[in-house]
Amino acid sequence: MIEEMEFRGKKYLYEIYGHGDFPPLVYIGGAFQTISNLRPISQGLQAFGSVVVLDLPGFGNADLLEAGYCFDFYTDLLIDFFRRKQLNRVGLVGASYGSVIANQFACFAPDMVESLVLAGTMKSIPSCQKPIIQESIRQLEDGCIGDFAQTAVRVLMNHDHCDRIIRFQEIKKMMIRSLRRLTIQDQQKYIQNTKRLLKLDNTRVTAPTCQSLLFTGEYDTFTTPGYCFELAEDFTNARIVTVDSSDHLVHLQQLHTAVNLCASVHYSIPLSSIPNIKEITRAKAEAKAD
Repeated sequence: MIEEMEFRGKKYLYEIYGHGDFPPLVYIGGAFQTISNLRPISQGLQAFGSVVVLDLPGFGNADLLEAGYCFDFYTDLLIDFFRRKQLNRVGLVGASYGSVIANQFACFAPDMVESLVLAGTMKSIPSCQKPIIQESIRQLEDGCIGDFAQTAVRVLMNHDHCDRIIRFQEIKKMMIRSLRRLTIQDQQKYIQNTKRLLKLDNTRVTAPTCQSLLFTGEYDTFTTPGYCFELAEDFTNARIVTVDSSDHLVHLQQLHTAVNLCASVHYSIPLSSIPNIKEITRAKAEAKAD
């Protein structure tokens, strides 16, 4: 059952699945992900133990979070949420935009994080990608939802290797159809969230110390394997994995693999037992980034 909470005047939602002896796995999704459309992932993770899925302010049916709020707001909200739910330690999973929230939380509240998984992540949006991201904002502000849908798909999907990516054409059509149906409220959430992301300062004063895994599709041109590796350089204990025949939309192209990777660190699942992945070194990450 989806329940509501409020933090500093902002409504957000959460749903808890399953139960178990381990601390729960908490999943924070990315742009266009909600509690409802994340059910295939949350139900897959439920097989391992309890799962908490959040629609934080700026997502789903939660309140809008204006761009003037920085990512510290999410850290403070999560600390408050975990204390209210009496969760002393959690496994944390963040995907895409949610990976920024999860990473920052692990940096500033390390005593509350048992394990960390970041899917499709980077330090910040690189200068080479900012023009197309800014264009996507302008398209929504100008009411050009069809153009926005095409731009978003260009960012999130690797058209140059479409013949090597699982279900590429099917997923592309589904994404465009879904993005063209975004409500005015959802469009505003994308605009405000993306403006906040563009302002992100990646200066580090600390880095996650828990066991961590970073992964993305081998053909991801948005949060490339190289960008994932760059973020992980300061981590105390991190491994980096690519998923075969996938780009940024791993959860749609390789759901079973994505679920197992999200659970792997928290439940000590050997990477060698998960199909369709490769653990990568710095040299491989940089080669894939090129």
